[in-house]
Amino acid sequence: MATPRFGRKTAWWLLFFAYLVVASGLYASSLSHPFHYDDHHGITDNHYLRDAGNIPAFFAYPDGKTYFAPSEPQATHYRPLLLTSYVFNYMVGGSLFGFHLVQIMLHALGALMIALIGRRFGLSCRWAMLTGGLFLVLPIHTEAINYITARSSLMSGVLSLAAIYTFIRARQEVQIGWLAATAVLTALAVLTKEVAVALPLVFLLVDLIQVPPKTRRWGIHGYGLVIGMLLAGLLLVWSQGYARYLWWVIQGKEGPRGFGENLWLQAQVLVTYMRLTALPVGLSIVHDFADSARLSASAIQSALILLICTVGAVRVRQTQPLVALGWGLFILLMLPTTILPLNTPLQESRGYASIGGLVLAVMGLLAGRAPLVAAPFRKAGWGIAAVVLVLMSAGTLQRNPVWASDLALWGDAVKKAPHAFRAHSNLGSALDKQGQTEAAIASFRRAIELYPTEANVHTQLGRALFRLGRLDEAQQSLTTALNLYEPYAPAHFSMGLLKERQGDLSGAMASYNRALELVPGNKRARVNRAILKARARDYTGALTDLQTAREYAPNDPAIYVNLLRLYQHTRQPEQASRLYRQAVTAGVLNEQLTADFARWPGLPGVAGHD
Repeated sequence: MATPRFGRKTAWWLLFFAYLVVASGLYASSLSHPFHYDDHHGITDNHYLRDAGNIPAFFAYPDGKTYFAPSEPQATHYRPLLLTSYVFNYMVGGSLFGFHLVQIMLHALGALMIALIGRRFGLSCRWAMLTGGLFLVLPIHTEAINYITARSSLMSGVLSLAAIYTFIRARQEVQIGWLAATAVLTALAVLTKEVAVALPLVFLLVDLIQVPPKTRRWGIHGYGLVIGMLLAGLLLVWSQGYARYLWWVIQGKEGPRGFGENLWLQAQVLVTYMRLTALPVGLSIVHDFADSARLSASAIQSALILLICTVGAVRVRQTQPLVALGWGLFILLMLPTTILPLNTPLQESRGYASIGGLVLAVMGLLAGRAPLVAAPFRKAGWGIAAVVLVLMSAGTLQRNPVWASDLALWGDAVKKAPHAFRAHSNLGSALDKQGQTEAAIASFRRAIELYPTEANVHTQLGRALFRLGRLDEAQQSLTTALNLYEPYAPAHFSMGLLKERQGDLSGAMASYNRALELVPGNKRARVNRAILKARARDYTGALTDLQTAREYAPNDPAIYVNLLRLYQHTRQPEQASRLYRQAVTAGVLNEQLTADFARWPGLPGVAGHD
């Protein structure tokens, strides 16, 4: 293929800069948006991310899984490159601005990859630029940009699109260097999120659309390489236990729904992705789906839409190859989450790269039909394209403010998904943080009505009742949580608080011990256990717990306060002075710590976490 007029490296870098400027304008408000939901246990509470020395441990398999979310041991994923990107953010300051800036830069790069793929598969420069620009401004991407945890989908998606581009280029130019780049990018995408294991299927699709000559059909420049990558992907799937999980699902022993039922549900999910991409009305962090509908009219209709689109893409694969590639990219990159039943059937950010396939297919179809349209209509078409870009940009700007607070985000989710228990549960958490405890309790109770077996919701309800002094109700809720899922550290910690309030200090100690046995990095349980030890005159044990808590949370002022008071009580002025200097250096000096030090050598009481 001849080098396009706009194909020079400088020109494409200028296009990336233009995309970055547009993305920065669209998402400027997100730079100050807070962490949300899984961000807390995956990022802010993950002490391993503060030390670059932990990066090699992230890549050790399978032990690297345990670093994903240490405060939630049941959430284990092998995503070492994702964790490394978070470490980078902390190494350059750890500000929210920095986390969001990385999201925006990745999105601009993703749009560039879409433009490059389109150009390589036959779009003119202007059409390629327009295709990337449309992908850039789509409102459905607001979750991927605003939600830091969604970096797994965003970053893996960008790497996947880059791998697809280098593979197409390797096939067209028959260069081993581009194949090597493809292999590296594929590995990086998988190390960011496991779903990128589907990439070899996209590579196979490229070879089926643009069939290699017979002379190289079964070598590394043909099907041989792709088959080898597919086998490697299957080995990875097997090693991580997904094949076993799928087999259990098929047997009905595992998963939130059966295998067949899940396929009918996912047909609706895929069509919903299509609708939200074209008509972004009803965007939400949570979506309602009728999980029990096996052969509902909606499921059958969705399956027919997917079948018709697939047949159409196959029929035009020779005349309009980009349409076939784009549709195949959409289906194949969604394949892992389509086959495996997930607790959350649709997460908007999950389809980041797949949505790029939809955009490529639609723009390939329009570009392929453009020569059949009279010149005046072609000119009008660019005006229509401008209107579409403006409308989509307006939709993105309108959606962004929802992410400005937990209360706004989950309030919006409850309105759009009133039967989703997670929406009510997280709205309750947001209300509780704002001090609206009674309203929070109502939200927790509604979540329990919708899904009675979630230990986390019962735990949050118990804590809210505890703060209102309704101890019997709180104990009932926490007991229910532990009966549902005994290895749940937050429930044990909350039970410890309750027993401590009731005067059962030995019971409180047992609860804190169990919480720390499950999650050693639970700083609140460790501090409160230290306080109980100090009251029992076990000063050595208390000091060990507080020092360990500081290792897990080096910038928590409350830990410094308790350490200082313990040093005061045990008459250790040198250690107290050293701790004070460390607090100043760490930037955690607050009024409480300053006042405590000023009262030296007084012996004030010890204050803990609640």
